[in-house]
Amino acid sequence: MTWGSGEVFVSLGLAAAVSALLVLARRRRHARYRPGSGQRDDDLPVAPVVYQLRLAHLRAQHHDEDIELEAETDEPGDTAADDPATHEDQSEPVRSGAASRSRRAETGTEGQVRVLTPRVRRVIGAATTPGTDGGPAEPPSVVDIALDPTAPGAGGETVNADAGKGTQVAFDQARVHGLGLVGPGGYAAARALLLTLLTATPDGGSVPRVFVPAADLARLLGVPGPVTGLPDTVTVVADLDTALTALDAPQPSRPAVLIATPPREPDQQARLQQLLDNNGQHGLTALLLGQWRPGVTAYVTAGGIISATDPGLGEPLRGTCAFTLPETATRDLLAFLRTAQPRDDTSGVSDAAEPQGHAPAPRQAPTPPEEGAPSPLEHTGDGPDRLEITSGPPIPEPAPAEASGEPDSEPRPLPPRTADTGLGKPAPLVLTVFGAPALHWRPDPARSEDTRDLSGELSSRPVELLVYLAVHPGGVSRDGIVDALWPDEPPRNPASVLRTVLSRIRRALDSATGRAVGELVVAEHGQYRLDPAVVEVDYWGFAEAVTARRTATTSERRTDAYEAIVTHYGGPLAEGLEAEWLVAAREATRRDALDAVAALARARVADDPDYTLDLLETARAFDPHNELLYRDIMRLQHALGRHDAISRTLTLLRTRLGEVDAKPTADTVDLAQRLRARDTGIPVGDFSRSTAP
Repeated sequence: MTWGSGEVFVSLGLAAAVSALLVLARRRRHARYRPGSGQRDDDLPVAPVVYQLRLAHLRAQHHDEDIELEAETDEPGDTAADDPATHEDQSEPVRSGAASRSRRAETGTEGQVRVLTPRVRRVIGAATTPGTDGGPAEPPSVVDIALDPTAPGAGGETVNADAGKGTQVAFDQARVHGLGLVGPGGYAAARALLLTLLTATPDGGSVPRVFVPAADLARLLGVPGPVTGLPDTVTVVADLDTALTALDAPQPSRPAVLIATPPREPDQQARLQQLLDNNGQHGLTALLLGQWRPGVTAYVTAGGIISATDPGLGEPLRGTCAFTLPETATRDLLAFLRTAQPRDDTSGVSDAAEPQGHAPAPRQAPTPPEEGAPSPLEHTGDGPDRLEITSGPPIPEPAPAEASGEPDSEPRPLPPRTADTGLGKPAPLVLTVFGAPALHWRPDPARSEDTRDLSGELSSRPVELLVYLAVHPGGVSRDGIVDALWPDEPPRNPASVLRTVLSRIRRALDSATGRAVGELVVAEHGQYRLDPAVVEVDYWGFAEAVTARRTATTSERRTDAYEAIVTHYGGPLAEGLEAEWLVAAREATRRDALDAVAALARARVADDPDYTLDLLETARAFDPHNELLYRDIMRLQHALGRHDAISRTLTLLRTRLGEVDAKPTADTVDLAQRLRARDTGIPVGDFSRSTAP
């Protein structure tokens, strides 16, 4: 991909790795949410380059389908007939969001990302072709280094390939005994290689350890002094001798990379060469910031072209476009890697380090306990009402003046049904957006339980559009849709592509139902929405319950609304669908459900701990990585005499946290120890961490 005027040019593999790490970091951060706090302003702050790489990865996942949509749009034929907006006034002006980004897509101005998706990957220096049947797994020393913009022509000659359809080039640094980079673009290429090495983890392997002298790292990153905020996998040493000593020491089997200026002294050069010769098969490689005669040296121009190399294994690199990163983007990415790395917290729910150069997100101040009351952790045996989930103040309820409408009215986020639609008549289609998105058809409305799954009839873009319209029941503009589905590179003709997507939905439904259903997507006054006469959506009941909670004027109505929220929440919003616009909506709905659980627990825990335990078990399904919930579950299990369940709860927590490369904190393990000690009579000091429940 390229970003801006070409200063960021990295492989799609790096974009995918950063994207996956961002998802993981967000999951860890979201798991720290305290149910009932009502907090909504603690999103993980990320540097622009991280966000752009995330968008690039998402766009690459839709690349083939978007190409098909563009081609289908360009085909002769009137697809406008399938657009409900054609029945409306077509004079709606183009809004600035999509229009301005369309211009950026054409001009390549700062902030625009273009994804290159080569279909072929060539590995230089590999003994065998990785990935073949029976062949060895790709060694950790193989790293993406460049893009070959050429392709074989019809007569065998080399010709320029279409944009993004060249060959991605990877390089086995261990087999060539080190790579040296020179020229005005050498440092930029080295920075891209460094980030690729730190994010490309082989199957079943580990991220390589990087050793770099402090002075070399400062020059590479363009900083005047010591570099801080690095991931744990980067070890900064005093000088080259210290790095060589560290690499020569007996180490557990793990790949390692040296990044340094090539040694000038003959004895240092011989020592490094011997290390690479003897340990290359174990994953030891070197990236030298200068000429390296014992291996391969590549000259990188200011434009990123590898124009010359040493004879031998480096020759296939000539003429390729080296992946490059500027200094600022590299520093931001290294800081992000530190943020995203696993943390072995011992103090509870502390946050990881924030990216450098960006203000941390606002953090919720801890709620002070009542006057003279110990912390919740100290009340583990005093009764089931001592729960962390109820330790803070309740969510502020709106004043009666803030509730809209008459006291008996409950505002709905849905457009009104049409006059010819009976309120009790079930819609022919059912769209489920909690959990994995699914579309079902009721052939016989009188038998609402008899449905047929139509999900397989729709490709990813139509499904994403339906989900987006489902969570915007009041309607959304065409530009709003384009901005969400194509956030950083809209199609050349957004209106035509949207018509094509709607046409695909219409054709799929007509084919699957025999034209038995009406128009699923309607447009009124320039707003697209799903027709509630044609489709039922599970999210709408949830949204109505949230609205009812916000506008309720009595405690009874609030309780009813909380119960409805928990009942309607069916899991993560559009699970399995990856889109940046979904991140905030998905987390907001999850927190609405958790807040409802906390409110119900606050009201019921003293009188009905069994019901409260069931509630927390439900909340654990909503948020399987939230330690606070597990701690409260263990407290209730202890209060109800279910002492054997405490160990199972802690074991389940360990399993769940392993999914996000985390472990239970010391507070949680100590709590389980104390609860078991009160049951068994064994002093807490006699429990060990290794045998703790």
